[in-house]
Amino acid sequence: MKVHKITLMVVDSDNLGSASVSRVLEDTRYTNRCIAPLVIATETREVDWHDEHPLNLTDRYKAEFERIFAAPEDA
Repeated sequence: MKVHKITLMVVDSDNLGSASVSRVLEDTRYTNRCIAPLVIATETREVDWHDEHPLNLTDRYKAEFERIFAAPEDA
């Protein structure tokens, strides 16, 4: 499974890809257009997903997210 860093954390269960996820965020229509997200950059990492994965645990997902994206991309 892939995890994308687009300022938000998005767990991509269907492997749509960061470009598709970014387009959905950018193309969403918000009330009165008061929010207009613009995706500047994305990063993607592969993870071996399972139900007890730290990204799936509310008390551990932030630390795991930081650990995953602190590592070089080809690690």
